Amino acid sequence: MNGRKDILNAWITIEQLSEGSINKKDKSLKSLHTVEEDWNKFFSDFLTKKKDNKMYQISSLRSRA
Repeated sequence: MNGRKDILNAWITIEQLSEGSINKKDKSLKSLHTVEEDWNKFFSDFLTKKKDNKMYQISSLRSRA
C-alpha cells in the first residue's frame, strides 16, 4: 500500500464527487447499499471498527484525543 498515492487517489475521487464528474460504473468504487438516518454515527461506527486495523493505527485518521 502506497500511502501518498492512496491519499492522492482519495482526494481526486472526492473532487470528482463534488464536481459530479465521477464515473458511476467504475468497478474500483464501492457502493453503500444502506439507508442511514444518522450518517455521522454510521461513519463513526465504521472508523471504530477499523481502529484495530494496523494501517488505521498508523494513519492520520486515528483519534487524537
